[in-house]
Amino acid sequence: GVFQGLSTGGAFIVGFPMSAVLSKGGRFRRPMYVAAALQVLNAAVALLLTPEPPREKRAVAWTEANPLASLARLDLFKKSPSRLRAAAIAFALVWLGNLALNATFVSFVDAKFGWGPQQSGPLMVVVGLMLAVVP
Repeated sequence: GVFQGLSTGGAFIVGFPMSAVLSKGGRFRRPMYVAAALQVLNAAVALLLTPEPPREKRAVAWTEANPLASLARLDLFKKSPSRLRAAAIAFALVWLGNLALNATFVSFVDAKFGWGPQQSGPLMVVVGLMLAVVP
């Protein structure tokens, strides 16, 4: 939705330039330490400041709580066509490509064009702006 596009775009707009500034001088671990500290802060805020919603009392059906059972419902190995299976496979492949691009982009432009984090950061800001406008 709109907020998902805004949050992903905001992460690109803020995260990549901040990591480019933090990694100046060859200190490539510093952005990871800052990201880890922000995640710990996020977990602390979620655990300590977010109220617990009221729960309905009902028994847990352990067959429904199994993640492998929900994968079995996709019928991945049946020969008959299934729109749900096709959509799930397409979604998984799109995200696999997206995550592979995010993980290797800086290394690729470094090898291809000799760009460091300071040069590839502005390009990621443009990608973030596009994601924020058109999720």
